[in-house]
Amino acid sequence: MKLLFIVPRLDKASSRYRVIQYLPFLERLGAECTVVELPSGLIARFQLWVSCQNYNAVVLQKRLLSAWDLFWLRLYAKTLCYDFDDAVMLPDSGRANNSSQTRRKKFARIIKGSDLIIAGNEYLAEHARNAGGDNVSVVNTPIDLERYQVMSELRGGELVTIGWIGSRSTLNYLETIRPALEWLGANYPNVRLKLISDEFVDFEHLEVECIAWSYEKEIEHLNSIDIGIMPLTDDPWSRGKCGFKLLQYMGVGIPTVCHPVGLNREIVVHGETGYWASTEQEWIDALRSLVDEKTQREALGRKGHERVQACFGVERNAALLFDELGRVC
Repeated sequence: MKLLFIVPRLDKASSRYRVIQYLPFLERLGAECTVVELPSGLIARFQLWVSCQNYNAVVLQKRLLSAWDLFWLRLYAKTLCYDFDDAVMLPDSGRANNSSQTRRKKFARIIKGSDLIIAGNEYLAEHARNAGGDNVSVVNTPIDLERYQVMSELRGGELVTIGWIGSRSTLNYLETIRPALEWLGANYPNVRLKLISDEFVDFEHLEVECIAWSYEKEIEHLNSIDIGIMPLTDDPWSRGKCGFKLLQYMGVGIPTVCHPVGLNREIVVHGETGYWASTEQEWIDALRSLVDEKTQREALGRKGHERVQACFGVERNAALLFDELGRVC
């Protein structure tokens, strides 16, 4: 089976984790895979659409196309699969108006024009079905546990590190728990916050360590965290999030605290692999409990790692994707 994956950019997180990390596993299953970036020029795009006839299936990752682009893609692609892991039919949480007719029309057009839709969670899948998709499957964003190794020797000292990994586009979610983090910093001098990102924020009462994200150092930096956090707002855009931060923390054996929004509720088993927290007091209580009890951190971290191994491994999900594509080719 010859597969062409068309991604927005090779360096985007969604391209890395929903396409590129699958490739060796898909090839072991017998697929011949090619990955290309979606070009910006009209002629280059047309040449790409024509080349689609050389593949059994084309997987378009996340981008919403114009009617012109979709017409030519659909003309030449024998089988078209649309894969998405964000609420691309909506503006993001930072927009004042969380509605866009243009986005919704483009989304409905690509959904109706695809032979198969792969959604990152059930919330997104339901949006696809409501937009006219009649062949929708859910394949969660997986994690490669050959890469995300547990290195517990990098943590466990007197200083307790709460960690957050992400980009500037999601940094605003930290503001939703600022009061809880400030309280913790004011009352626990042995606690610090480590931010692994491309942009950073300061706290008045909490020491912050700023680490520039890099692929090469990511696993080492994650392993130096004692508690991983994933705050979110409860809105239509955030419900489409696929909880990958949580998988990264759990992949290296770190207990987690998160807002129970969207897929977060399915990834984290409350009280077993981490904690859900909605209010300021719930965040304080959950973080304080983990800061105070090293044995609890270790126990929840082990359970979280086991859960990721069982349910969110890349090899398992690559097989699911391969089967879904084989079904429509």
